[in-house]
Amino acid sequence: MNNFNYKLNNNNFLYILIIIFSLTVSLYYGYRGVFPIDSFLIFDAGYKIQNKFYPFKDYWSITGPLLDYIQFLLFKIFGLSWFSYVLHSALINCLLSVISFYFFSQFGLKKKISFFSSICIATLAYPSIGTPFADHHAVIFALISVMFFLLGLKNQKKISWILSSFFLILSFFSKQIPSGYFAFLFLLIGIIFYFTFRKNNNIFYYFYAGLVVLSLIFLLFFFQKIEFKFFFIQYIFYPLTIFSYRINNF
Repeated sequence: MNNFNYKLNNNNFLYILIIIFSLTVSLYYGYRGVFPIDSFLIFDAGYKIQNKFYPFKDYWSITGPLLDYIQFLLFKIFGLSWFSYVLHSALINCLLSVISFYFFSQFGLKKKISFFSSICIATLAYPSIGTPFADHHAVIFALISVMFFLLGLKNQKKISWILSSFFLILSFFSKQIPSGYFAFLFLLIGIIFYFTFRKNNNIFYYFYAGLVVLSLIFLLFFFQKIEFKFFFIQYIFYPLTIFSYRINNF
C-alpha cells in the first residue's frame, strides 16, 4: 500500500499512466466506425502530399494545412495504414492530456485531482471523433496556447511565452478559428501586462517566437512553390465570404 501511494505521488509514474490511457482510448475509438466525409478528409490530404500534391497549389484547401503535413509525416514513418491515421489523433490527445496535468500541477492542484482531470480530458478530447479533424486540432492547440500563456503570466519564464505563441500558430494553421480570437485577446493582455510591469520584457518572446514560426512556415511554402496569393484567397478571403453570407442570412 505504501508503495502504491508513493507511485501516486510520483509525477513520472502519473505521466506514464496518462500517456498510456490517452493513447489507448483515442486509438480504440479511432477504430469504432467512420463518418463518410469527415473521417477520410485528412487521410486523403496526407496521401496527396506523399504524392507531391501540395495544399493551396495543387488542391483547394480552406481548412488548415497543418493536419495534412502531420499526416504525411506519419504515413512516411509508419506506412500508409489506418493505424498511422488514428495514431495522429491519439498523439494530439496525449499531448493535451500531458500538458493539462502539468498545467494543473503548476497552479497548485493536488496530484490526484490533476491526474483525474487529465484522464477526463483524455476521455473527452479526441475520442469524440477518433480520427484527425481540423476543429479538434484547432481547439486543442488553442487551449494549450492558453495554458502556456497563463503559465507565462504566472512564472514569467521565456519558454512559457514561446510555447504559447507556437501552439497558437499551430492552431491557426489547423483552422482559422478560434486562434484569431485568442490572438486579439493575448495582444490586448500583453499590452496591459507590459505597461503594468515595464521591467519584465519576457513577454516579447511571445512575439519573437511567433515571427520565427511564421517565417519557417512561409519558407516551406516558398520551397514548395506555393504562391502566397493562393494561400490568402483560399485560407483567408474565401472563409470570410462564408462568414459574411451566414451573418447576412442568419
